[in-house]
Amino acid sequence: RNLTGHNRAVSSLSAGGGRLFSASEDGTVRSWVVATGECSRVLTGHEGYVTAVCMTAEGRLFSAGADRLINEWDPSTGRRLWMLQGHTRIILALASGAGKLYSAGNDHTIRVWEMSTGKCVAVLEEHSDWVFSLAVYIPPPNMPRNAQGPTAPVLFSSSKDGSVKVWDVEGAKCVRTLVGHDRLPVRAVAVADGGRLFSAGDDKGIVEWDVPRGKAVRTLAGHQAAVSSLVVTPNGLMYSGSGDTTIRIWD
Repeated sequence: RNLTGHNRAVSSLSAGGGRLFSASEDGTVRSWVVATGECSRVLTGHEGYVTAVCMTAEGRLFSAGADRLINEWDPSTGRRLWMLQGHTRIILALASGAGKLYSAGNDHTIRVWEMSTGKCVAVLEEHSDWVFSLAVYIPPPNMPRNAQGPTAPVLFSSSKDGSVKVWDVEGAKCVRTLVGHDRLPVRAVAVADGGRLFSAGDDKGIVEWDVPRGKAVRTLAGHQAAVSSLVVTPNGLMYSGSGDTTIRIWD
């Protein structure tokens, strides 16, 4: 099934509550009914193209774009609820977890927003270039200390500076920098069950990391061009999208 409606490139997707949300360079966010493929609503309000969309676990919908703004929408009515300002350049990524919204972009920063108030409570500034991607991991209770994944809530970020950074969510500080991918831009991060971290970028590979030890576990090869996106599904499959025009499925 093909979902048609946008008239320029689709830049970001997010799903929740039986709906798929798409952000596009045409300046809109579209809401799709997953069961039927019908576009139920078109959200307008950004000036310029929309680069990121995020449906939170609590059912709240955010989008961000070239206008350097983050909009919160009522998914049911399409009405804009809040407008968050702070970034000085284009916003490229959104993520949420533990009651906070995270945004990042071309200004080299990550901003942390308290979703209950809409206030920016921290600005993370360790990256030296564009921040392309964000992922949040909240470990389950009683996580074993010898686990390969993190044992406390963390934020992961990937950047054009060639690094993946691990951030302590509560302390708002960088606790580890992971360097691989031949120090080329790292365009995507994704987290699987148990906090297993994957990153991908311009070196065409996908790296799995042992985060507590800061070491690469393995590299998945197959793409013939830069890997620009990663998604891990609840059933454990990982999808990777690349400039070679293919999507690969990994188990």
